[in-house]
Amino acid sequence: MTQAHNGDDLYEDKFERTYAEIRRLDELRKTDKEAKKNLDEERDRRLDQRMDAQETAVAAALAAAEKAVTAALVASEKAVDKAEVAQAKVDEGQNEFRGTLRDQASTLMPRSETENLIRELRGLITGQAGEIAGLRSRVDIGPPSLQALQTQSDQNQGRRANSSTAREIVGYSVAAIGVLTAIIFGIVALVT
Repeated sequence: MTQAHNGDDLYEDKFERTYAEIRRLDELRKTDKEAKKNLDEERDRRLDQRMDAQETAVAAALAAAEKAVTAALVASEKAVDKAEVAQAKVDEGQNEFRGTLRDQASTLMPRSETENLIRELRGLITGQAGEIAGLRSRVDIGPPSLQALQTQSDQNQGRRANSSTAREIVGYSVAAIGVLTAIIFGIVALVT
């Protein structure tokens, strides 16, 4: 019996060691499982924190971008308003200038008309000079009794003629200056 008892003890001892090893392995598996669970929970917690941080960063970036876009739109609208005001002033100035040119064009005499007028005036002056010469020759040929009167008349006439000739010269000069001025304005209007 002692041998059987020894065999049983040996069997029990092996069984107990094996059972202790199994319990130890179960404990290790359980500890490993808990560690893995803790590790997974920690990983999930960190991922959640990262996601929250990323969401916060994206929200902040979107808010900043929205503010920047709003500021850019406001600045753009101000610039457009200023440009419109400036363009309106330029347009107003151009319209005034066009109106001035239109007024000048309507009041100035065209070059062809001015040249025709000058030709007509020269013809009239030439005709008047011929008539004056004819009248003088008739007065000079009159009867001898008129010669004394004629001489006196010529002297008076000469004084008057000198003053009237001076008036005529001033009148012709003023007319010529007016015509030249009209021609110059006509040329300026055609050039611009």
